[in-house]
Amino acid sequence: MLRCAIFGLVFLCPVLAAGDADSCDAVPAARVHADQVLFQRQAPTQRSQLQSSQAAAAASTEAKAVSWAAAAGEFVATDSVIQTVPMQTLSATDAAKAKAFVENLLIAGSPLGATFPLPQGVESMTCVQGQCTISGAATGDVRQRIEKVAQTAKAQTRCTDKICHHSYQTMYGTHLVPLMQAASAPKLFEIGLGCDMAYGPGASVSLWKALFPIANLWEAEYDAACVQKCHAEGTLAGINAVTGDQGDQATVQSWVQKSGGQFDAVVDDGGHRNKQIRTSFEELWPHVKPGGLYFLEDLQVGRRHPFSDGGVVMSDIMQAYVEQLLTQEERIDLPLPENVESIFCQKEACMIKKAG
Repeated sequence: MLRCAIFGLVFLCPVLAAGDADSCDAVPAARVHADQVLFQRQAPTQRSQLQSSQAAAAASTEAKAVSWAAAAGEFVATDSVIQTVPMQTLSATDAAKAKAFVENLLIAGSPLGATFPLPQGVESMTCVQGQCTISGAATGDVRQRIEKVAQTAKAQTRCTDKICHHSYQTMYGTHLVPLMQAASAPKLFEIGLGCDMAYGPGASVSLWKALFPIANLWEAEYDAACVQKCHAEGTLAGINAVTGDQGDQATVQSWVQKSGGQFDAVVDDGGHRNKQIRTSFEELWPHVKPGGLYFLEDLQVGRRHPFSDGGVVMSDIMQAYVEQLLTQEERIDLPLPENVESIFCQKEACMIKKAG
């Protein structure tokens, strides 16, 4: 972790090793284990720094009464300002810089982003039609939600590496929590149960159940035998599950048929190969509800073997989408999908929001 200062605000900037998320179908077990050992060595320091970060955020934002209603999975904050620390605003003439920033957020150290390095302390980038906003650490209600997602994950028997190895509490606290709470019967579809993770399957399931106890939760997993075992052991109690290869169009279409589609949110934490991610997105995006969200995790591996499988690298796809949002000029090779309202990117991950 690094201590950073922007506009007089002091906060902690996580420096996390590149790793793979809950389900890495193509990743050798030894590599997954190595990533987990690295996290276990870092965890005590991260916990201490998280506590310091929470105290600093509370003091700087003067956040008021905050409570978490566990029974409803609901976060409630009163008299607290929702904001981030804006650092730069980009327009259509800054498309090259915006694309470089996406590359730098998703693949740290990539030479493709060297022309426009990220400003120090960037936490996220949000793009809408004609504008991208580069932001530092979130504050107020948003920061409280981010921290609560992290705390909830760490309270589980196994902490998903979404939180304890990566920093995806940023996008989930910022966007997923308020979306799921606003829906009367929210439906979340996740690709990747985590059957190849060293700590075993179901860590993210535990997090979703704790955060959203009334949600309709679906899990898609490549390893059918693992899913069957999880059902037998009760890991998937109250969870719907489908199996198969997320890179196969027919399989993903069958998931839509079985689940009924109409997703409030989709989380892709599956095999992480470029072709897999793109196939799943193209098949599932039409079935995301208006105002719904599509999360793409672990995009840092897109230029690395075996994830660079001959398909278009997901960072390049996200850059093309951001460029088209900014310039509002269509690209023939990688056209912006219909009804994209905004794109949010953070370290190693992005979220695409559908227009309401």
